[in-house]
Amino acid sequence: MKKSLFFTLLPAAILLASCGPILEPQPDTAHYYHLSENVLPPIPPASPLPDLALSVPRLRLPAYLDRSEIVHRADNRLLIDNNNLWLEPLGQAATRIFASRIAGRLGTEKLALAPTLDIYDDALQINIQLLQFDGPASGNFSLHAYWNVATTDTGTPLLSGEEQIILAPSQSSYPAYVDTMTLSLDQLAERIAGQIRGKLSGEK
Repeated sequence: MKKSLFFTLLPAAILLASCGPILEPQPDTAHYYHLSENVLPPIPPASPLPDLALSVPRLRLPAYLDRSEIVHRADNRLLIDNNNLWLEPLGQAATRIFASRIAGRLGTEKLALAPTLDIYDDALQINIQLLQFDGPASGNFSLHAYWNVATTDTGTPLLSGEEQIILAPSQSSYPAYVDTMTLSLDQLAERIAGQIRGKLSGEK
């Protein structure tokens, strides 16, 4: 009976012993990044537009960027880095930065973001389609976007355009690459805010 029990338990003991190292916690070697306004300069003073309401849907990204890994280019290839990850979804982060900066440049606090885009009846809705929002790990970063502005009450189109922004990161590193992404969104906000101000002043 004892010998039978020994041979019954032996395979289980061997299996548990072999699983020991697998159950040990493994260190997380990934690095996490997020887009931060802290790297941006203060917005220059400009005449405020406190009655202007803005509605900014989520910026639309190329499908290859809608992932947790940071993507960059190398010649004609796209490289996905599994050890350098986004702390929040890139589309969400890009929308947050762009919306905050364009509202600041237009001098208004009336800003609606998803999922509450319709809290203002007479807002200007700014739609952004990013065609490119990346670059090589060491080299020029490129933002290429189509955009349009329409009224939320009637859907009347007011403005549209295409922007190409090329910036050189301060150094060849992931922190510098991420900071350059933030800077490009600020420049996009600056350009579109200027067009909106020009349109509104021409209607007066």
